[in-house]
Amino acid sequence: MGINQEVMETFKNSTFIKEIEPDLLIKNRGQAITTLFKQLGHILSAFVQRTENVCSVKS
Repeated sequence: MGINQEVMETFKNSTFIKEIEPDLLIKNRGQAITTLFKQLGHILSAFVQRTENVCSVKS
């Protein structure tokens, strides 16, 4: 999750930041883009696998 700097400061001051899992925090846009493409790759792989399973059942 990318967090605006002002929002991040509020989270830190309120200790809410401790409630967020560290691997959900994205520190910069490059990391956000990398994370996004990894998730898209996973989603597309699952979609292709399901499509192949459906096609093999119909054959």
